Amino acid sequence: GGSSAALGLLRLELLTGQSRYGDAARAQLRLVQTPATQHPGAFAHTLQAIDLALGPAREVALVGDDLDALAAVVRRTLRPRLVLAGTREPSDTVPLLAGREAPAGTALAYVCEQFTCQRPVSDPLELDRLL
Repeated sequence: GGSSAALGLLRLELLTGQSRYGDAARAQLRLVQTPATQHPGAFAHTLQAIDLALGPAREVALVGDDLDALAAVVRRTLRPRLVLAGTREPSDTVPLLAGREAPAGTALAYVCEQFTCQRPVSDPLELDRLL
């Protein structure tokens, strides 16, 4: 349970940019770091959270119409240090998506690290190269 909570909090930090979530996650992970490294088979989920905490992690923001092709590229392979957020409508609810829009009828992907994003791309092959 603690490792699931830590993983969720770390992802929340990546989506919101609020370090308080990551701080809480790292505090929980410190409690189990010794047994997790001594018995990794019993702490696989915890080690996944530790890996995300150590980073580097990336955020992908998808905005616009018909996000399926871009989302499929992100989901095609395991990317344990990546969070994905997407919306068809402009949204300020999720900070990673705030202020990001796509021209009508298009979809854009922003690949970011600590909320610093590369130029947006609309082509799935180009997104795959960025990832």
